[in-house]
Amino acid sequence: LVRRTAERAVGRIKDPLARGKAIYDWVVENTSYDPSRPGVGRGDIEAMLDSGHLSGKSADISLLFVGLCRSIGIPARPIFGQRIDSSRLFAGLGATGNLSTAQQCRAEFYTPGYGWIPVNPADVRKAIDEEHLSSSDPKLIVLRKLLFGFWEMNWVAFNTAQDVSLRGSNGHPLPFLALPQVETAAGRFDSLDTSRFSYTVNASRVEG
Repeated sequence: LVRRTAERAVGRIKDPLARGKAIYDWVVENTSYDPSRPGVGRGDIEAMLDSGHLSGKSADISLLFVGLCRSIGIPARPIFGQRIDSSRLFAGLGATGNLSTAQQCRAEFYTPGYGWIPVNPADVRKAIDEEHLSSSDPKLIVLRKLLFGFWEMNWVAFNTAQDVSLRGSNGHPLPFLALPQVETAAGRFDSLDTSRFSYTVNASRVEG
């Protein structure tokens, strides 16, 4: 199903860069941002495609892009990180103050001659949802072009890991590592259960 979806998205396009762009456009046009999902989302793209409900948060949307690329032989990877500053594009695409819920997943794909190309379809969908942008809105047209081949640098990348086995852990592997993890002899804590596990993340700009 993943490969069939990718093949429909790229059609007869053969150029690797253009194929990546076609998948990016398909993801932007066919997904929706769901702020009610916990954390950065689950990233279960097979369940998304099976159900036909292509909605979620940054990991869901970015991993859908990655999975579609990989299914037709385009190297791609998710990048898990953290927003650390305000955005010059839209307010909702930045974060300040306590950054403990500002984790985000972006993506890259590889093409010969260009190397790794950054994309951020999740932030396009987030802006559409929060700013109520129509498909013909000039601000959306600019944002779609901008976030193919560019990341706004109000963000720091941490890892590209998937299917993560934590050292010394007795728990199941994590599908990805986007949030702090705590595990005791009694088991692994829910990173989103603030009644048992809380933390703060702060960032400050250094001039010079």
